[in-house]
Amino acid sequence: MIGLAVMLALALAPAAPLSTCDDLAQTLGGTAAPSGTVCKVNLPRRGLKVTLLGATLPTGMGLTSWAAFLPVPGGQDMVMGDLLLLPDEVGPVSAGLLQRGITVTAMHHHMMGEEPMLTYVHYLGRGPAADLAKSLRAALDRAPSSLGQGAAGPALSGTPAVVAGTPCARIEQVLGARAGSADTGPGYCKVTIGRPDNEVQVQGVPIPAAMGVSSWFAFRETADGKAAVVAGDMALPQGQVAAALKALAGTGVQVVVVHNHMLFDEPRIVFFHFQGRGPAEDLAGALKAARDAAQAAAP
Repeated sequence: MIGLAVMLALALAPAAPLSTCDDLAQTLGGTAAPSGTVCKVNLPRRGLKVTLLGATLPTGMGLTSWAAFLPVPGGQDMVMGDLLLLPDEVGPVSAGLLQRGITVTAMHHHMMGEEPMLTYVHYLGRGPAADLAKSLRAALDRAPSSLGQGAAGPALSGTPAVVAGTPCARIEQVLGARAGSADTGPGYCKVTIGRPDNEVQVQGVPIPAAMGVSSWFAFRETADGKAAVVAGDMALPQGQVAAALKALAGTGVQVVVVHNHMLFDEPRIVFFHFQGRGPAEDLAGALKAARDAAQAAAP
């Protein structure tokens, strides 16, 4: 029988600390990127060389798997994200998610004509963050190549923060983004614009923008440096989608797919992915016009 002193010591002992973002990143083999209450772990597919419309894409142009963890009421956690997979990785990884109680909320393409062909698997899970991270890692381990560990990405050519002659600062200005907020690299510029935090709920839980409720616009110059290629997606309430699509008709930006990333979201958020080739400022202007048209439409 346990003595009274031992029982008191156990009762007064501090609870085991919750998993830190670094702990979760270590389990997944990724990089921690905390944002407020959200722990985001990025898993870039550095070993992939992906080309689209004559440009070699950096990992920031949608070539990263990720998981975002959020504490929710009741002592549990929620994880959302998506996994970038090659065709032979989709089956085993998706089965691994489902077998461990993680819901696959969407499975689809984000680009058209990219080489190699890519599939994105979106998911949702509830439970202790440490257990969710272990389940995700176990699913990814079913196709070890999906982790992209130890691989180096393709070297990027071009002038830093300039895309085919257009400075990233000008792209930010045209899109209406905060100056200096873009992610940049040689011949590369990515602008991310999050939806207001707590505007969207999933299973009754307010979802910050860091959980994937955002729009992004990534520009990369072509191999010859003469044109820009844009890819990305917009996250819009379903009532605004038609206006945005109409505004893009006839521009240099092609709508690739229109679909959901989440289930159980309120209001319903629809994501549409786009791509295009041409002068960076013209592409940014077309996308800004689409955003403006969406905001002027009914929610």
